Amino acid sequence: MTLLADELNVVASNNPFLAKRKEYAKSNIRLTRDLSRLSQFKFKQVDDRSKEFAERAVQIWRV
Repeated sequence: MTLLADELNVVASNNPFLAKRKEYAKSNIRLTRDLSRLSQFKFKQVDDRSKEFAERAVQIWRV
Protein backbone atom coordinates (compact mmCIF):
# COMPACT_ATOMS: atom_id res chain seq x y z
CA MET A 1 0.00 0.00 0.00
CA THR A 2 1.12 3.51 -0.72
CA LEU A 3 -0.34 6.98 -0.87
CA LEU A 4 -1.18 8.22 -4.35
CA ALA A 5 -3.19 11.31 -5.30
CA ASP A 6 -6.58 10.86 -6.97
CA GLU A 7 -5.67 11.39 -10.62
CA LEU A 8 -2.43 9.40 -10.38
CA ASN A 9 -4.29 6.62 -8.59
CA VAL A 10 -6.91 6.44 -11.36
CA VAL A 11 -4.18 6.05 -13.98
CA ALA A 12 -2.21 3.49 -11.91
CA SER A 13 -5.41 1.63 -10.98
CA ASN A 14 -4.98 -2.15 -10.88
CA ASN A 15 -2.08 -2.21 -13.31
CA PRO A 16 1.00 -4.34 -12.69
CA PHE A 17 3.73 -2.77 -10.59
CA LEU A 18 5.97 -1.87 -13.55
CA ALA A 19 3.16 0.20 -15.09
CA LYS A 20 2.42 1.89 -11.75
CA ARG A 21 6.04 2.99 -11.33
CA LYS A 22 5.51 5.79 -13.85
CA GLU A 23 2.71 7.22 -11.71
CA TYR A 24 4.65 6.72 -8.48
CA ALA A 25 7.50 8.79 -9.94
CA LYS A 26 5.11 11.72 -10.44
CA SER A 27 3.92 11.73 -6.82
CA ASN A 28 4.57 14.67 -4.50
CA ILE A 29 4.95 12.19 -1.65
CA ARG A 30 8.57 11.10 -1.27
CA LEU A 31 7.69 7.68 0.19
CA THR A 32 5.60 6.98 -2.89
CA ARG A 33 8.22 8.35 -5.29
CA ASP A 34 10.78 6.01 -3.71
CA LEU A 35 8.80 3.06 -5.07
CA SER A 36 9.53 4.18 -8.63
CA ARG A 37 13.19 3.23 -8.11
CA LEU A 38 12.40 -0.42 -7.42
CA SER A 39 12.50 -3.00 -10.20
CA GLN A 40 9.87 -5.11 -8.45
CA PHE A 41 7.56 -4.87 -5.46
CA LYS A 42 7.04 -8.33 -4.03
CA PHE A 43 6.85 -9.73 -0.49
CA LYS A 44 10.52 -9.02 0.30
CA GLN A 45 10.23 -5.37 -0.77
CA VAL A 46 7.00 -4.97 1.20
CA ASP A 47 8.67 -6.49 4.26
CA ASP A 48 11.75 -4.26 3.90
CA ARG A 49 9.56 -1.18 3.46
CA SER A 50 7.50 -2.08 6.53
CA LYS A 51 10.64 -2.43 8.65
CA GLU A 52 11.92 0.93 7.38
CA PHE A 53 8.58 2.58 8.27
CA ALA A 54 8.68 1.03 11.75
CA GLU A 55 12.21 2.36 12.34
CA ARG A 56 11.17 5.84 11.20
CA ALA A 57 8.04 5.76 13.39
CA VAL A 58 10.10 4.94 16.48
CA GLN A 59 12.43 7.88 15.73
CA ILE A 60 9.55 10.30 15.16
CA TRP A 61 7.23 9.18 17.98
CA ARG A 62 9.54 8.24 20.85
CA VAL A 63 7.82 6.82 23.88
